[in-house]
Amino acid sequence: MRNIGSSVGTSVVTTLLARRSQFHQGRLSETGFRSESSFQASINGIAQKLVQNGMNLADAQRHALARYYAGLQAQASTLAYIDTYFVLAAAAWRDVSLSFTLRKNNPGKGPKVVSH
Repeated sequence: MRNIGSSVGTSVVTTLLARRSQFHQGRLSETGFRSESSFQASINGIAQKLVQNGMNLADAQRHALARYYAGLQAQASTLAYIDTYFVLAAAAWRDVSLSFTLRKNNPGKGPKVVSH
């Protein structure tokens, strides 16, 4: 039973991380592309540094876009982990709060067991 609970918990957290990462990536890309000029300025700045380090312009632009996207993914992943920790903390708080509603256990009241 413990292994099943562990598997379900791992699946839920993995799914939550993937979905929230996709959500945040979409939101971040919306705001990044909303001002097209700042996006192009960022890509051109990164590409210019790569050209200064010896890369040709076409490769530098491709690598600049890839680096920009990698940064976007890292930010989206970080936000997804923050969301997941918040959900886990809320669930833990709920469980601790509900534990105070349980009836008190009295182990001495049970039937007497005689052992040989």
